[in-house]
Amino acid sequence: MEEKPSMGNRAFIQTGNLVVKDKKASLYVGTDLMEYMNIKASLINLYVEQKDGTYQATKKGCYEIEVPNEAEKRPRVFVVELLNQDQMVNVYVDPKVEPMGDEPIRARIKIDWDQAKKITPDQATLVAKYEKGPKKPDFKKENSGSKENKGLYVDYPGNCFLEEFSFYGNRLTGPEAQGISKDFSPLDQVNVFNIDFLGNLDHFTGKEKSIQATRKKVSPQKSFTVKLPLLKFKKTDSLNLYDYTQGAKKKIDFQTDEKFVSFQTNKPGNYALVNSGRKEGVANMPAENSLRQASVGPQGSTAAERGKAFLQSVKKPQATPVKSTQGLPVQSGAAGSGQVLAPADLPPLGQVDMASNSSQIEENNPTKEDEQSKSVEKVKKMKESGPIIGLILLLFAGILTAAIVISRKLLKEIAFIQEEETFIKEMERKNEKK
Repeated sequence: MEEKPSMGNRAFIQTGNLVVKDKKASLYVGTDLMEYMNIKASLINLYVEQKDGTYQATKKGCYEIEVPNEAEKRPRVFVVELLNQDQMVNVYVDPKVEPMGDEPIRARIKIDWDQAKKITPDQATLVAKYEKGPKKPDFKKENSGSKENKGLYVDYPGNCFLEEFSFYGNRLTGPEAQGISKDFSPLDQVNVFNIDFLGNLDHFTGKEKSIQATRKKVSPQKSFTVKLPLLKFKKTDSLNLYDYTQGAKKKIDFQTDEKFVSFQTNKPGNYALVNSGRKEGVANMPAENSLRQASVGPQGSTAAERGKAFLQSVKKPQATPVKSTQGLPVQSGAAGSGQVLAPADLPPLGQVDMASNSSQIEENNPTKEDEQSKSVEKVKKMKESGPIIGLILLLFAGILTAAIVISRKLLKEIAFIQEEETFIKEMERKNEKK
């Protein structure tokens, strides 16, 4: 395994303060705001390995680091209780930032004991920050508040939560989201969000399948407001919101502005924001942009299923009687019943009588869909005749080129014959003079 600094190393102040008192060594570690790809974050928790191999949360202080969109400030100093003088200390770090997920991340802190030197109390800046810096505000259940996580917001009234909690908001993309997406049409665009309220995590073994799952769930006692981001959706889209907190699909009311969908609830869990590909009870063709997004989005369906749903959503063209059908075999009831002709049922290209194009077609109450169908047919015929026209043009160009070449050769031959005739006449004249 290669030993190299992790991506999060930039968030650590590289020089710490070590305090030894009553035969116990405490390492004060400083952290700062880290920016990566326009995302700003810092540590909210640091867990250190104990003698029994489990992990314990460190003490935190100096709450002065500000992260965008977060009302609460994050700690700057963490106190690591050292068990020995090993160079490597096993830890878990928790930055609580979207690209890293919600799970604490395994890491190691490397201590260079050769660079250690004695300092005075006045030089121990991290110790001073921990002891004298801003404290974390005490939780008071009577207070209302607002929290943000990964672009999701909650506003809660006083006495909604009886104990301190952390808000976790996520947009789901895994199997759970795919299962919910199957409840909707493959043409629908579905964003599944999860909101949860969890208590503090002080201790874990490190062997859990999910450390986050060991946190205590904190239940709200009153209704609160949730704001979900529209992401690529627009306020003018055909949006619907569904509550999946009890497992079953339940449609709920909401309000929309330019950036968020807002609604009232008293239950954490999953919610699905759906941009309908078609209106209920009306088979309409979705806009080009909506269809393109639906075909690439995580809809939990195959391309064949999406294509089948699209064909079912498009109105089938009305059958129109034709006065002249010379050379054009018609299958009775094929178009009127919505059946699709197989390639073997279609007439060969040579059997279609081109004279039938001049026959008049009767149209009873023509509709916009009929006009669109005719336009599509015209485009198809133009596309099909394109290669034939190109081939004819190439053939004509070839014939013209060949004619030019042959003409030039003939002209040369004619000129040569004329010169021969002139030469022969001159010889005859000379012979006559002799």
